Amino acid sequence: MTLPLVEVKWLDAFISTSDMSIKDAKKLKPIERFTVGYLIAETEECLILSTDYFPKKKKRVKEVSATMVIPTGWIQYWEIQDVD
Repeated sequence: MTLPLVEVKWLDAFISTSDMSIKDAKKLKPIERFTVGYLIAETEECLILSTDYFPKKKKRVKEVSATMVIPTGWIQYWEIQDVD
């Protein structure tokens, strides 16, 4: 079984350590991000992705690494990519 490869466009939180006026601070917005990874799971709360997938044939154990959880409310869109 191969895991589906997905692209996710989402808005991320960030922190600024620069001094700024309250007027300028009120103009701040989330950072737009695009992430591509293997889809591990889709839940009501989030998408779970991984950058690496290791299908171990000898032990019949599948492993992933570099996992990422993106909250559903932060996602603008996501789609499965066509990869042969």
